[in-house]
Amino acid sequence: MRLFSGLPTCWHVCFLAVLLTGCEQFEFSPYQTKQGGKEHIGLNATNISRLQARTPGDTIVLVFSGDQQRFYYQVDRMVDDINDLQQVDAVFLVGDLTDFGLIREFGWLNESLLRLQCPFIAVIGNHDCLANGTELFERTYGPLNQHFDWAGIRFVLHNTNSREFSFNGQVPDINWMRSAVEDTSAYRASIFVSHIKPFDLGDFDAALEDAYVQVLRSARSPLFSVHGHDHISNSVTPYGSDLHFHVAGSPSYSSYALVKIFTLDDGTISYTLSRRTF
Repeated sequence: MRLFSGLPTCWHVCFLAVLLTGCEQFEFSPYQTKQGGKEHIGLNATNISRLQARTPGDTIVLVFSGDQQRFYYQVDRMVDDINDLQQVDAVFLVGDLTDFGLIREFGWLNESLLRLQCPFIAVIGNHDCLANGTELFERTYGPLNQHFDWAGIRFVLHNTNSREFSFNGQVPDINWMRSAVEDTSAYRASIFVSHIKPFDLGDFDAALEDAYVQVLRSARSPLFSVHGHDHISNSVTPYGSDLHFHVAGSPSYSSYALVKIFTLDDGTISYTLSRRTF
């Protein structure tokens, strides 16, 4: 079928101009990695800078939330609840921000997260690795492995989605993790943030479990390691009382982990963790 017949009129020219200038607004494929219009790039770097610009109080307040995938209404409610607290220093998203690793899913989630009154920082989950999700995560948030310091605490954000990387022996990256914590004089305590816990049956590379635990023990004063994946909050010590593992709640269960970190009279950094519902 012909779009136009005869010579083009001024209306035809105007129509084509609008069509061509609006091409960036079209989604050519759900699997595309770039989208015209408003796009958020490097959100972790931006928010880490925001956090490091904050002067920590006597008590640090952090939120950990996992598995936001497709629960957009609940995420909006969670954002409102966190903002109502008016005391949260930062929110950590512990993976599975999306269900299928699609660009629109990242965009929908960020529309809610950008309403937070505090910085938010994300690690990649196994669902985020689907399709072109790994590339999208790196573009939208940042490196899969990175660490930073704030308030004397070394935060180690890392990728533990072994299955999605075919159990190649590099996920988690043990050598990178060792280097991330070896300068123990530069920080006073450490927190590890990833999606898959090391004692997960089937999704964490079992061949790396012992080395992973050794890295955590080699860090200075490891407060805890926090994960997602299970949706239901849980706290366990499978390797002994010196290493604490927490699974953050999911918006699907209208809950998240609220952590308060403080210094004891003897100079030791300690914390409390509670499950907050909204």
